[in-house]
Amino acid sequence: MCFNTDAMVYQSDKAFSYREHWLSQRSDSPYWYIAWHDTPFGHVRRRSTRTLHLEAAKEALVGFAGQPAGTKVEEPAWFEFTIACDLYASHAHERPSHAATVAAHKRLLSFAARRHIAYASQFNLVEQDHYIAWRRAGWRAQDRVGSNATINRELEALRATLRYAWKCGRLSRPPYVELLPSPPPRKRVLSVEECRRLMAVCTEPHVALFIKMALFTLQRRSALLELKVEQADLVGGVIYFNPPGRPQTNKRRPVIPIASRLFADLATAIQASRSGFIIEYKGKTVRSVKRGLATSARRAGLSGVGPNVLRRSAATLLAGEGVPMRQITGMLGQFQLRITERYAQHQPEYLRETVHCLTNAIK
Repeated sequence: MCFNTDAMVYQSDKAFSYREHWLSQRSDSPYWYIAWHDTPFGHVRRRSTRTLHLEAAKEALVGFAGQPAGTKVEEPAWFEFTIACDLYASHAHERPSHAATVAAHKRLLSFAARRHIAYASQFNLVEQDHYIAWRRAGWRAQDRVGSNATINRELEALRATLRYAWKCGRLSRPPYVELLPSPPPRKRVLSVEECRRLMAVCTEPHVALFIKMALFTLQRRSALLELKVEQADLVGGVIYFNPPGRPQTNKRRPVIPIASRLFADLATAIQASRSGFIIEYKGKTVRSVKRGLATSARRAGLSGVGPNVLRRSAATLLAGEGVPMRQITGMLGQFQLRITERYAQHQPEYLRETVHCLTNAIK
């Protein structure tokens, strides 16, 4: 359908509609326009989204059409980016990803200061491209190679920050945030012999305990480093990786039986703990084991060994031992059946055989 108003031709195929509003384009402009019928006269009115991207135009339409009648919102030009970061950080302070969000905000604000970005509206696609180039230049200066996944996590924090400001009525519409292509999945796994070499050469007690727990529980780095003494039930022989009060997320933390090879080390760590955490260094919590793990890997003559490699290697070893995928996914915390989620903490016996196979595989 076409409209001819003041010699300007509007083309509308209603590529997207929401609450009696739709997107249209003009023949003399590349931008998307929000269109709606102006009652009671039935005239079609339009407002430019000032964007060429369909997805960004969709978000602008939803933001424009979804505001309650009489709502006054600040235009992006008047809303400071620093306030947007503070607003979202206070909203998400109880989420498990809060620390990652704060770290992303720190980098985004540092870049904004360099580029003199004061307002949310200035963080457009052009500035996002500059941010990506700035991050890569920083890595090159340190002789490091960053990944798209790292930048995407920071861009996702930016997107969430701007969208939350919009949901709170502080922005008329959030700038569109475009992510980079996702990198291919990593395939590095350790063999049984490499796992033994890695454990044999590790001299730091907290790193050695992390390696052993990662191999015999298949849990993520954050779940292991945040594990507290009270979450390990030595009498019942299980570890409750999801602490009380913490909501389960997509990265689930299951209840895992304690492997026989791990029991003595776990009991010693619990008795010696001064910080309340099972993995600690000089009586304090451990935030990262990357450096210690890399040092041990070099001693063992291994490359490409990170915290996630241990988890992936253990899962691969279990598959090689013929353990059913249902049990492996249960160990990984990716099992989605509600019956398992409901009764796993009370009946963890279905994973006992899995832990036993893992203990036999890594001797």
